[in-house]
Amino acid sequence: MSDTATKDVELAQSLESQQLELQVPITFSDISYSVQIKKENKVILTGLDGSFLPGRMCALFGPSGCGKTSLMDVLAGRKTTGTISGTIRFGGAVVKKEDLKHVCGYVEQFDNLVEELTVVEMLNYAVELKLPALSRAEKHDRVEEVISLLQLQGCRDTMIGGELVKGLSGGQ
Repeated sequence: MSDTATKDVELAQSLESQQLELQVPITFSDISYSVQIKKENKVILTGLDGSFLPGRMCALFGPSGCGKTSLMDVLAGRKTTGTISGTIRFGGAVVKKEDLKHVCGYVEQFDNLVEELTVVEMLNYAVELKLPALSRAEKHDRVEEVISLLQLQGCRDTMIGGELVKGLSGGQ
């Protein structure tokens, strides 16, 4: 094995161990969510319990309208209307509902990325929207951390692209 290949393997192992240290289980119990539609209270979720374990993929399946996206939005702190109850824990610690959007996210079924932006521009845009209280230096550091963790250094200045604009590959 060449020196470069050895260093690449060591770097990958180091990154993997760092990522494992950052991973915590997400558990939720008795999650309920309802919204007021006209004069009727519509229950979307009721009494749900579950967990997402670190290093494990979790897929939600079910027919259209059964509450999959609503559950994920509640857990990620994306719901801004309606009534939410229940407990969400990260690594056993309860997270306040207003803090969820800062510590949690998920990959949606469809990408909502701006095709004309580069990877670094899209991440800067996202950090401005999601973490406005951070200083400019902290925002820069957060973007660089994500690029490093996702191993996107080689394509950081590549346009995202899409159906009409050539850009990143699906794997990137």
